[in-house]
Amino acid sequence: MRWVIHIGPQKTGSKALQQFLLQQPERILSPRVVFPAEGRQGVWHQSLHNALLEGDSSAVATAVEHYREGADLGIWSYEGLHELPAASVALFREALGEAQVVLFLRRQDERINSFLNQLVKAHRAPIEWIEAFEASILEYKPAFDYRATILSWAASFGMDAITPLIYDKRVGVVEPFCRATGITLAPASASSLMANEQPVNPALDVHGYRVLREMKAQRPSPEQLPDLVTRTLQHLTSSFVDTSLSEGVDLIGDEDKRAIMALYAESNEWVRSRWYPETKWPEPGSRVERPESDGIDAAGC
Repeated sequence: MRWVIHIGPQKTGSKALQQFLLQQPERILSPRVVFPAEGRQGVWHQSLHNALLEGDSSAVATAVEHYREGADLGIWSYEGLHELPAASVALFREALGEAQVVLFLRRQDERINSFLNQLVKAHRAPIEWIEAFEASILEYKPAFDYRATILSWAASFGMDAITPLIYDKRVGVVEPFCRATGITLAPASASSLMANEQPVNPALDVHGYRVLREMKAQRPSPEQLPDLVTRTLQHLTSSFVDTSLSEGVDLIGDEDKRAIMALYAESNEWVRSRWYPETKWPEPGSRVERPESDGIDAAGC
């Protein structure tokens, strides 16, 4: 039996892939694929991630034994797995054995822009988290360094096990992931195409972003915040933006984008030259709508 570990990172279509694995298994013609219930909470293996952080790999050992005869390929998926420390990755390898490690590559300025939009929309993210992230966008973050991530996982699984895939909104993540992992798909049915047309995690437009951020800036209590976000979002249904084909509202100015990309230029070139020497990845980012300057500056403040 083969194993694949999809390690994210965040803002690269992970939810779409996880929902496909959970909700459309009938589209997989071969091999026999399992999306383990062990260590999974809902659509993702966040519980497995948390257990590995605590030094507990029992969910992995249980799954290896459970599916040994009933499946050909097992897939673990959680967008936070890429941030596991080396000791936890080594524990994962010890319990699982050999595995293919898949991660999607997206321009860091686009990821940071998307993450900021998501923070504003998140039910339990207070204004302090948003302000701290805004203040740090020009700081180097190991979690956004693809070379660092790859080397960390390769130390336990081997460099040949690593499969970086370029994230392309126009293509999505399901088909590239399946091609890379040897999964044969049936043609999409009308119902699955309809499901794919629904954005899994839509962003907020300019108006929605302002309204929700201003609400959080009033600093409601942690107990009140989730309900206030829910009620605010209910009045902002027209402000949801399908970002499956293009970027949403631009919260970061061009100068800051260039500075962000400069932080990771050497890392990105290392990845490009090793896996994608015929490409120009990362390509220049698409221009996206920017808010007017009534209270939101280049960092979204």
